[in-house]
Amino acid sequence: MDKRNKLILKKTIESRIAELQDIQLSIDASPGEKTETLHDEATRVDVLSGISIDSALLEKNRRELSALQLQLKHIDDNSFGECASCGDEIPVARLTMVPTARHCIACAEQQELKK
Repeated sequence: MDKRNKLILKKTIESRIAELQDIQLSIDASPGEKTETLHDEATRVDVLSGISIDSALLEKNRRELSALQLQLKHIDDNSFGECASCGDEIPVARLTMVPTARHCIACAEQQELKK
C-alpha cells in the first residue's frame, strides 16, 4: 500500500476514534444520576432499559475503539492492509469503509460461511 493511501486511512481511523471517544463520553454519564429523581415506576423502567442499551452500545464502541487503535498502531508496518488469512492486499475502498477490516472480502465471506 502506498504512503498516500496509508495517510488517507490514518485520517479516517483517527476521525472514527474521535467520534467513538465523543460517544463514550456522552454514554458514560452516571446511571445513578438518571434514576435518582424518578418516582414513577414506568419511567424508571424506561430509563433502566435505556441504560441497558447504553451499556451494550458502550461495549460495542469499546471493542471498535480498541480495534481501530490497533490498526492505527500498525499502519506504518509493511504488512498493513494485507489480509490476515490469504496475504492479499485488502482494497483501500474496503479499509476506508471498514477501517478495522483484517481480511479481504473473499476471506471475510468464507469466515461468515463457517459460522
